[in-house]
This record gives sequence, structure tokens and C-alpha cells, in this order.
Amino acid sequence: MSWRQRREWRQLFREADGPTLAERALAGQLRNSSVRSLAWRFFLGTLPPPLSAWPSHAAAATATYEQLRKEHCRDPSEAADDPEIDLAIAHPLSQHSASPWQSFFEASELRSDIEKDLERLHPGDAFFEQPAVREQMLRILFIWSRINASVSYRQGMHELLAPFVWLITVDAEEAASEATKAAPGEGAVGEAAEDDPVLRALLKKEDVEAASYQAFSALMSSMACWFAPAASAGPGATQDQVSPLLKHCVYIQDKLLRRADPQLHRRLTELEVEPQLYLLRWLRLLFGREFHLVDSCVVWDAIFAFGAPSLAPGAPATPSGAPLELVDFIAVVMLMYVRGDLLSRDYNHVLRRLLKFPPIEDVTFLVERAVKLRRAQTQPARAPASTQVARHPEPKGRAPSASGPLTGGAVGYAKSAVAKVAGMVERQPEPKEAGGHYPKATTNAIAAAALAGKMEVPLQILERRVSGALAIAAPNAPSACTEPLGAQCCDGGKETTVEGTDEEVLRALAELRGIQQVLAEAGGKQ
Repeated sequence: MSWRQRREWRQLFREADGPTLAERALAGQLRNSSVRSLAWRFFLGTLPPPLSAWPSHAAAATATYEQLRKEHCRDPSEAADDPEIDLAIAHPLSQHSASPWQSFFEASELRSDIEKDLERLHPGDAFFEQPAVREQMLRILFIWSRINASVSYRQGMHELLAPFVWLITVDAEEAASEATKAAPGEGAVGEAAEDDPVLRALLKKEDVEAASYQAFSALMSSMACWFAPAASAGPGATQDQVSPLLKHCVYIQDKLLRRADPQLHRRLTELEVEPQLYLLRWLRLLFGREFHLVDSCVVWDAIFAFGAPSLAPGAPATPSGAPLELVDFIAVVMLMYVRGDLLSRDYNHVLRRLLKFPPIEDVTFLVERAVKLRRAQTQPARAPASTQVARHPEPKGRAPSASGPLTGGAVGYAKSAVAKVAGMVERQPEPKEAGGHYPKATTNAIAAAALAGKMEVPLQILERRVSGALAIAAPNAPSACTEPLGAQCCDGGKETTVEGTDEEVLRALAELRGIQQVLAEAGGKQ
């Protein structure tokens, strides 16, 4: 067991202070974790609370899987050694339904289909090209398909299994290879690991296959219906004939997207872009082909963590939300991220963009927006802007801040920054009264720098969020910036939403061309 794994085990699972495990997952903080596989297994319910019971759950899962292997992966030639088997039917030429050879031949086509897909899985990746790994994945997919014969194996399931096998193997191999090394300031790792037998029992290399099967089965319990044969959603199809996944695709584009971005929804409707053309792959593979494997795992962190139960003593042991509900909102945010292309191009270009999602530097941004969009669905409607005031403590050593409408101090700070960047040197009028609004013509001139001055947020974080917001809202459509971003900022690790008059600030951000220069100048003033 590595010292890093023991440290992260204590931080993520043992310590009650600080952000919860789910909060860390939603913030992208599990990207480099060496016990990430345990977090996934907890989120999926295969390792339910309490922690002390996890070794027994893991042992039971391993025993169950070994029994399944004996039932479904048994070499039929070994049947001759079983005293309960009738040798008259236990031979390759027997047509008897009870013959082990009959079952073996019936399953040969299934094995062949799985093997073909595994050969094409992540080409060039040395891990997935290992014969031992492919054999593990073949057995897992074969057993699951035999047990769930009504669904059986469908292309794409191997891509859902791959992250589990990879992650659980990586964590187990680190635990095995580091078992004799010393941690900084500690004795031998093997001796220190005795202090936490729970962790040692969970990261056994010999249990990787069983743990992967269990996690995959837990995921498929929510996704199996998405692999049902798809029917046409044309005029002649009834609701009963349309597959659950196809219904879900229509729901995302025609309900969630229309609510979040009516203009973009209208455009896709005008172009007659059918949602299943791109959403079938997005949903079935949980965005696995839209991002690199390591980034896909960050997205999966959030998908599994959203609504997951807490490890805190006395907390409910069951999930607080519907399984995989964040998937829908990630899909919506991805559409909004490329809205500039979708609004300005023809059908062919739009479809190509949706089928080949552009690289994104930090997928955590998409996750954050999806979480915000999902939580907004259950929040009460916003009060009028005049009754909403964002409250922030005055930051030390920063430009003057303001709550609600911009005050004189923030205006002076903003004017000096904007004048250097945009050449807007005209005198800005003061509000008519306390709490009054500036006219739009003058608001646009001061808003960007004022935003930097009034938010208690490091400039590099603000710049990243603004850049991402502009990508979502399309720089050429300033008015669209108001709601896709919602002026979300981060203050000391806490999420804060700035509303009311600050929406005008957002609108100005899209109109002001020199946004990065404004931020740089604003930084110099602090």
C-alpha cells in the first residue's frame, strides 16, 4: 500500500472536515487520486456505508463472481469429470439441451462479437492491448450478457467497461508495487498499512476482475434500457414502439435545451437535426468518445457523485437523486458550448460538429455548468433584479467592491481600467440615487473592469470562467451571455452566484473585445 493511497484514504473517506467526497468529485479533484476506484464503487452503491463493512462487501462480491465464472465460463471438456453429468450427453456431437457443449456452441457467436470489439478498443493504448486485460474484459462482458439475456451484448458496452478495468487495475497495482516502500517521515509502508486493514482488503490485485464486474453491473442497472433496439421516431411510430433512449434524446433536445437556450433549440429545429443522431452515442457511452479517457473519467466522477449518498455518520445511505441525472445536463451544456458553430453553420457543418466535439482544455468547466443548470431546475424563480443584492465581504488590497448597482468607488476604478483598454474616456454619469442603475450605454463601458473589481475572486479564475462563458454564449451574440453563465464566481472554494444588475455586467463582457486586457489592467490596480 502506498503512502499516497493511505493519505488520500484518510482525507477522502476518514476525515469529517472539509468538502465531502462528492463535492471533491464534482470539482474535479479526484483526477489524480490513487483511490479513485473506491470512490466510484461507493458512488455506484457496490460499497455502501459504513466503511467498516466494505471488506465484507468486497469479499462477498468476489465470491459471487467466482461462482458466476464457474457457471458461465466453464470448459465443457471438464464436464466429463463431474459425477452429476450424464456422459451420454456430455460430448460435442450431442444435441441435447442439457449438454454443456450445446451451451458452449450457442455462446460462441457472442464471444466472437465481444472479441472483435475488444480488438478495436483504444487502439495504440498498451494497457488495453494486453492479452490478460482483454481476457478479463471478455469474461466480464460474456457473463453479464448471459445473465442479462434479454439485452445481451451490444456494441459500446466494452467502452463502458474499459474505464472500470483500467482504474481499478491502476489503483490495485500501485497498492501492490508500493507495499514495501517507506513513506516520507514514516516506517515501512507494510507496517503502517496494518493500521488500516479496510484499505488493504479493498485494493487486492487478484480481486480486480470481480470488482470491475460488480461496478459495471451497477452502472448497467441504470443503462441497460438505453441499449434496447432503437425504433424510428417517425410519424408512424407509437410511444410504445420508440425505445427509452430515443425518448430520452428527444427530452434532452426538446425540453431541457429549449428551456436553457431557446434560440439554440430553435436553430436545431429549423435545421431538422434529430437528437438521436448525436445523443445516442453521447448517452450510451457516457461521452466516452467525446473526450480522452482521462477527461472522460473526470466527467464520470461527477456523473456518479451527483446525488450520491454521504459517508457522514447518520446520513442517508441511499442516493438523493435519479441515477445518472447529471448526464442530461452535461449534454445540454455541451450543446451550449458549441452554440456559436451551431447557430452560424448549415446542417452538414452542424452535424459534423456534434459528431466530432472540439477539444476542451478543462472538462471541469462543463461539469460545473451542468451542476449549476441542474440545480437551477429545482430552485424558485428569481425575484426582480431590484430586490436581489449580492453580498460579498470587502476584499483587502483589492479594488473597491459594490453590492448590487455599481457605486462611485467601483466606477472610478472601472473607468481608469476601461479608458486604457478601450479608449472610452468620456465622463460616466453618476446614478441618480443610491441603488440606481446606470444607462446601458455607459454600463457597457465600465462593466468588464467593474466585474473584476467587485468580485472576490482571483483574476486567473475569473478569466478562465469568462473565457468559458464566452465560448458557451458565443461572442457574436452578447445578449446570450446573460443566463448561460449566470455570473458564477468562486470565492475561497465556495460557489457564489451574482444576480440582479450583474447580468448587465455579463452582457457587457461579451461586447467588450479586449476582455483579457481588461482583466490584466484590473489586476494591476489591485
